[in-house]
Amino acid sequence: AMLVNTVHREGSNLAMTSGRLAAETVIRAREKGDFSARSLSLYRKLLEESFVLKDLKKYQNLPRYLKSHRELFTLYPELLSGAAIEMMTVDSTPKRDKQRKIWREVISKRSLWRLARDLYHGWRAVR
Repeated sequence: AMLVNTVHREGSNLAMTSGRLAAETVIRAREKGDFSARSLSLYRKLLEESFVLKDLKKYQNLPRYLKSHRELFTLYPELLSGAAIEMMTVDSTPKRDKQRKIWREVISKRSLWRLARDLYHGWRAVR
């Protein structure tokens, strides 16, 4: 139920693992004859120990970050595309000059401060 990791386009593996852990919890509860909330809380513990909740928690802030940073879908792809074209164009320009040209283009569209801030916020969203 809502076990979707949009970053890695996962969901089935999360749901299957969650289902397996739920089954293990029910089997243990049945063996003990104890279906109390305390006994069934094992399910939450197993989820927390598995990759399921660890991965979901890791990326929980990413959708908000992506929604609030539109430049990730506009400016940055434009800059990367321009840089790739510049670097892949075969001409007599030395690569160092091409890199300087790319850097000037990047800085003209996004200050160093904004680049660093974008990188920091992106890192925070997935740490």
